[in-house]
Amino acid sequence: MSETINLAEARRKLPELTDQASAGEAYIVSRRGREMAVLIGIEEYRRLKALEERQRQQDFDLLLAPPEAETLTEGPGPRAGDQSGARSADIAL
Repeated sequence: MSETINLAEARRKLPELTDQASAGEAYIVSRRGREMAVLIGIEEYRRLKALEERQRQQDFDLLLAPPEAETLTEGPGPRAGDQSGARSADIAL
């Protein structure tokens, strides 16, 4: 769970907060009531970066993957006599 702490207090307690963040705590740092940053331990940061990289690689692989065979099959074409897709110049008068 995370605790919100204002910037001035975070400055005063930085060594203590750093130790607690390394032990698994998370702190949201705010300035004038606005959330500005998060203080987390290095292991949590590395875990989140690795998760982000895996997700990015999965997204990249998905975008580069060839389409599945069933998406390549053509559906039914226009019916005989159906000229709804034809241009006016193609229609014999």
